[in-house]
Amino acid sequence: MKTTSNHARPDWLMIEPEAGYHAKTHRGEFLSSGLLKEALRGGRFAYQAKLTAYGAGETFDSRAFRIGRLVHAATLEGYEAYERELVRQGYAGTTMTDQQLARMSAELVHADRLAGSLLADGWAEGVVETTLHGLPCHARIDWFNPYAGIVDLKTTRSLDTFEADMIRYGYLHQLAFYRALVEVVIGIAVPCKIIAIEKSVYPRVKVYNIDPARIDAAAAENTRAIKELVA
Repeated sequence: MKTTSNHARPDWLMIEPEAGYHAKTHRGEFLSSGLLKEALRGGRFAYQAKLTAYGAGETFDSRAFRIGRLVHAATLEGYEAYERELVRQGYAGTTMTDQQLARMSAELVHADRLAGSLLADGWAEGVVETTLHGLPCHARIDWFNPYAGIVDLKTTRSLDTFEADMIRYGYLHQLAFYRALVEVVIGIAVPCKIIAIEKSVYPRVKVYNIDPARIDAAAAENTRAIKELVA
């Protein structure tokens, strides 16, 4: 995985192939932020339904998801990872416009003063595994900066509606889950940030410093949902 840090990679921030990480989730070995989202939405029934769908081999893919993966690979892991993602998708899953958008997005994020500084130090796609409220959990963190903490990269239709999207799509709960796992292993509640970039002809980039109080509120809801799963 790409690193641009002069610091030694923390032992707890593991390198694990994406396929292996998702396989653990799909087998129900670890709770992920995606499965937690189902539990928050519909409790144990929705959580079990998602696991059953995974077990039946159902995939949850879309053009937006494929573009997001390309943007993540190009921005966080570099050109070689971007090429691997294209091969994995078989090229047919995205258009040339999508591919150009992903490459342009990566360039714009790194050129942005705030976003670029966050990605100038740290590690991409690190995995943390621990137990939270008695349940094995894991998370694949987009970027971990040794000074700035957790950095999540999101694509969006418009920055004008992104604040609402954070709530609509559960981004705060996702970050709260990540923060909780990191806190268990290092004993510190680290800061959380989001880099958002528009999927448009002239994309804008913005860094959101998430108020810890908002993460705390989401974490409380996460805790209730997890405890219901283990009850």
